[in-house]
Amino acid sequence: MGRRDGPMRMGLELATEVLVRLWSRYSPPTVVAPTSSTSPSDNLQRAMNLVMPLHVPNIVARGRLTQALFEATDEVLYGLNNVGTIHFARFDFIGGNLCMLSIYDGDFTSYIRDFIASIGGVFDALMAHVKDPIRTAGRARPRRRGKGRSG
Repeated sequence: MGRRDGPMRMGLELATEVLVRLWSRYSPPTVVAPTSSTSPSDNLQRAMNLVMPLHVPNIVARGRLTQALFEATDEVLYGLNNVGTIHFARFDFIGGNLCMLSIYDGDFTSYIRDFIASIGGVFDALMAHVKDPIRTAGRARPRRRGKGRSG
């Protein structure tokens, strides 16, 4: 058996080399070159910083706003965790402003859509404390008319 191992091994190596060369002619290996892209669908981290002047920037108003944020913590965390593209988000007081600072993946339109769907109600409540509040998703919804009412 020892004598056969040498010639069989050489024959196997030779056959492997011939087959590899033959197959590589008919189906050359595919080489995928890395490309750099700044497409929004790539997982690029982006920042969104929203600065909202407070309607009444005193300590009492900040306390009420802090309490509202504290009471909504579970809803905010649950909503942001379900979005899946938000790495970091926080609310902070800077000067007489309420600031929302966040880092997210993907494009801005998807981020805002997911943000509104997940914590839009909390954001609506915060707008009560902001000077010249923006029209939020909750307030932008058209009112439904009841059955039987003409209008």
